Amino acid sequence: MSVVRSARAVVVLALLGACGCAGPRFVSIGPEGGTLAMPSNASYYRRQAVQMLDEKYPSGWEIDHEGEVVVGQVTTSDTDARDVRYGRVVERRTETSDKTEWQITFHPKGVVPTTQTTQAPTLKPVVQQVGGIGALPKEPVPVPGQ
Repeated sequence: MSVVRSARAVVVLALLGACGCAGPRFVSIGPEGGTLAMPSNASYYRRQAVQMLDEKYPSGWEIDHEGEVVVGQVTTSDTDARDVRYGRVVERRTETSDKTEWQITFHPKGVVPTTQTTQAPTLKPVVQQVGGIGALPKEPVPVPGQ
């Protein structure tokens, strides 16, 4: 592989890492259950999440709560300068938006969930969907009233 192709591969991998193109991950996990987070509730990530939970809990698991959660903020700034007849005009724009992820709180089948595993007190849901009993649906489910 040439040096140029190697450099391109490194740049592509760096960009993928920088854009947050990560899959589902366990935020917290213990004998009474835990929380799994993924970038969105898209079917691609949901299938990976189901597989992770099935591997971790082969006897089964149940959803206590799931929803979109604000995990931070992203601020972008843009400056545009242009020459005009008698000088220069500079426009500055700054925009701040919430960074969110989809989180699922769960517990293994046969374990009674505690308040700690059914709620994440420090996180505020933006959109919530109450989970049912059993496995996650194979496709995203629309939130009623949205």
